[in-house]
Amino acid sequence: MIQEVVGVDLPVGVKGAGPYFNARATRLGLKGLSLKAPQPLAAGQALRLTIFLRGEPLEIIGHVVSGEAESSPGQAPAVEVAFDALSEEQSVVLEGFILASRTEGPRSAHS
Repeated sequence: MIQEVVGVDLPVGVKGAGPYFNARATRLGLKGLSLKAPQPLAAGQALRLTIFLRGEPLEIIGHVVSGEAESSPGQAPAVEVAFDALSEEQSVVLEGFILASRTEGPRSAHS
């Protein structure tokens, strides 16, 4: 079974302890994702994520498992986020996206 796709460029809304902000997912899998976030996020921080796939947005809860303490100038910090338990519907949507991405190659949500 295919577990993840790398090289994606998906918009993600992020709500943590502070205000809502937008980030970009660069890897997406059934267990989590990698984000380029405009601000650093602390390991262990709980997040509500809105992943903007084709069709309707997918709402997922997760937590930060690691992140860069600092990023290069002009680059957003990289953050690894693990998903909390996914519902069957969330898993099906993610599996569909991953399989489609594998057969079509890298793409963004707006291609």
